Amino acid sequence: MTVYLILLAVISLIGIRLNNSGDNRYLDKEHSTSLKGIFVAIILLSHFNQYITIEQNMFNYPYLLFFERIGQLMVTPFLFFSGYGVMLSIDKKKGYLDSFLKNRVLKTLIQFDLAVALYYLMNLAMGIHYDVNPLLVLIGWDSVGNSNWYIFVLLCLYVITYLVFTILKDRKRLFQLSVLTIVSLAFIIILAQVKSDYWYDTIPAYVLGVWYYCYKDSINRVLNKYYLVVLLLSALLTAGLNILGYKGYRVTNVINSAVFCILLLAVTFKLEINNRMIGTLGNYVFEVYILQRIPYTVFGALNLNTHVYFLLSVLVLAVMAYLFRKLSRQLTNVIIC
Repeated sequence: MTVYLILLAVISLIGIRLNNSGDNRYLDKEHSTSLKGIFVAIILLSHFNQYITIEQNMFNYPYLLFFERIGQLMVTPFLFFSGYGVMLSIDKKKGYLDSFLKNRVLKTLIQFDLAVALYYLMNLAMGIHYDVNPLLVLIGWDSVGNSNWYIFVLLCLYVITYLVFTILKDRKRLFQLSVLTIVSLAFIIILAQVKSDYWYDTIPAYVLGVWYYCYKDSINRVLNKYYLVVLLLSALLTAGLNILGYKGYRVTNVINSAVFCILLLAVTFKLEINNRMIGTLGNYVFEVYILQRIPYTVFGALNLNTHVYFLLSVLVLAVMAYLFRKLSRQLTNVIIC
């Protein structure tokens, strides 16, 4: 399986170039989409690992070690850019919050539920049964084989953001950000009482994205002046916190979700990613995330060769993602028009 990581690394390097401008280019949509494409591919592999047994040998060791160490950090870029993007829209688009619940929260929830309906159909056809409350499945609290925690957490963070910036619309930005941070911390504490670590340990990445947008110019000045210090310090902290998290210190994983984002941003501050293939994948984050377990489940019942199983699943997923986006967006617009 290591060959897939090598292939991803090689493809990701295509089109990469040095960026010495010192501006906000590393935060623009084209660049962030390419970065997300890399991590979507990593998530594809990570979830596939749950459906197969990987032989522990010298060839698979780098692959197994990579996924053992990266853990939930692979999700942090998506939450960071979600927070960053929401804050950018609040700042730049007049009246954005007025339609936020409808256009951001409700649309995401409807598209998620349309995907959940496909899982119900698959389970019916394959005789798979989950003893869960359907209403809780529809909001992402429970699952019928689909990935769910990310959608639930993201929708909650959207609602928290909406409430904070609506209720406190006349307060200073620093106060708004502070309240958002405190409420998000409370959300983490609540989730920690009832859910596993992976439900909450990446939430700081979203909050960091909101803060980062507001202070990006100041942060860029720091990066321009102390680039190597930020790069090395964030790398050392990421490694150290990762080791502590692996040893069972759960709070370090929460902190590391933000530190790892800083490391990624420091790297991409100087290395511009501009890859059309990876960027295309990054444009289908939601569809890939929510649909990938369907082909994994269906083809997993056929006892295929591991490589045939994975490649066939990816091929079918690509078609599903394309069709689902077209149909789900049309249906969503009809439902909430």
